[in-house]
Amino acid sequence: MTDAGFPDSLFEVIRALDTALPLAYVGDELPPQTALEQRLPIVLVLDVPGSHAAMPWQAGGGPLIDIFAADFYVLAATRERSRDLAARVRGILFSLVWNVDCNVKHVSEDSAFSRAPDFNPRVKREHGEYSFRVGRRPS
Repeated sequence: MTDAGFPDSLFEVIRALDTALPLAYVGDELPPQTALEQRLPIVLVLDVPGSHAAMPWQAGGGPLIDIFAADFYVLAATRERSRDLAARVRGILFSLVWNVDCNVKHVSEDSAFSRAPDFNPRVKREHGEYSFRVGRRPS
């Protein structure tokens, strides 16, 4: 949990994806380059600067809602597999609002998954950008 009472959103999103995608490597760092192709498929979650919302009138305790933003990269051996996995990731992200282990209140698709270039010709990559409204954990 963060110092403002918000959960670690990056951890929660990675945990939810990792649980739902047992055959994929899910993390916020790539596996070592020497093992990259052996670990496919991969879902890489990179948090980017977010914001806040729902600032109460007497905001001594800070905002009530944090906005967590992240870039998602899906890497697979074929374009078909990367597109299929990206569609599954998209569905999982939108379902987080119903996940009792997650404090996500709303999911926004800032940029839908689309093809992204990769320097490795044996890796096909999709990229999407999503933001999440996250509520504080009850004390």
